[in-house]
Formats: sequence, structure tokens, C-alpha cells
Amino acid sequence: MKYLVSVLGVTASGKTTFIDFAKKQCPDLVRSVNIGQILRAKYPPSYFEGKDSMPKTEQEVQEILEDYVREFNSSESEVLLIDGQPRTIHQIDFLEHLIDKYKLDGIQYVWVDCLDVEREKRGTKRSKTEDELELFNARKVGDKISVFEVLFSLLDRMDTVVTCDTSSYDVSAEFLWTLRYVMGKWGYKV
Repeated sequence: MKYLVSVLGVTASGKTTFIDFAKKQCPDLVRSVNIGQILRAKYPPSYFEGKDSMPKTEQEVQEILEDYVREFNSSESEVLLIDGQPRTIHQIDFLEHLIDKYKLDGIQYVWVDCLDVEREKRGTKRSKTEDELELFNARKVGDKISVFEVLFSLLDRMDTVVTCDTSSYDVSAEFLWTLRYVMGKWGYKV
């Protein structure tokens, strides 16, 4: 069995932290890809123009995603956690194309969210340079608009979206509940 789990949310909502938690809970079962991290390692913050998804990176995002799905499909892992994708409605369609092309068994969407004040703290704390802080500040509003558009499109398509609130007092318990729900749908115990 091969499944994708798309972990969605706005900048600094806790997506990567959720994925790191899932990988610790199920190390032999899951692997992950963080396309944003790959692109940020390759380009300076100014390249992104304060946007979360740009036409000039769309082809590269698709190539990276397909490479990881292809590699995942031939691996022993059963679940690929996708950090922060899809970020556009077109990327939803591309994920569905990959599921068909590689004959995967399904996809589950996880919406990671937290209070804006918490996002502000996290974004400011993790920005190591003035350029990174400027990029975070530019993305925190625009990012929200585009990612919510994807969320609403998924709901409109009748896809199930599991929510995970990372601003709760006991984030580990929230992560564990979410992970158990998602993996339990496919018969896995966490």
C-alpha cells in the first residue's frame, strides 16, 4: 500500500513540526518531502518576491514532487508526507495525476493551523536574517489567501481534510490524535 499525506497550512503554522513528529512515531513507515525547504536552499529570499507560489517555480515544484513520488513508490515506505503542497488549485490536480500515474492507493489532506499571534512569534523567531524576516512578513498575508483557496477547493471537491491546531496547549497530543486518525483510516496503528 502506498499513500500520500499532504500537510497544508500557512507559513509558520507547524507543518514541518507535525511531519517531524510523524516521522519519529512511524520511522519505518513514512518519509517526507519539503519542496519549500528545497527551493529556499537553492535561491535567496528575494527570489520569492514575498509570494508562496509563483509561476516561475511551478515547473520546478512539479519536477521535485514527481521525483520524490517516483522514489517513494519504489521504496519500502508506505506513506509520503508532503510538506506544504499543494499551494495552488493546479497543484491539487497535479497530485491527483501523480496518484493515477504511479497507481498510489490514496491521499489524505491535513490542515495545520494556529493563531496568528503564534505564527508571528514563530516566524520572527525562525528568521535568521533580515531578508528572511522580510520574506516572512510579506508572505504571512498573501500566503493565507492562496492556501485558504486550496483548502476551500478541497472541501468543494468533497475531499476529507483533517485539522490540527498547533496553537493548543498540548501540541504533542494534538499531533498524536491527528496522526492516529490519518493513519488509522488506512489500518495503521500509531
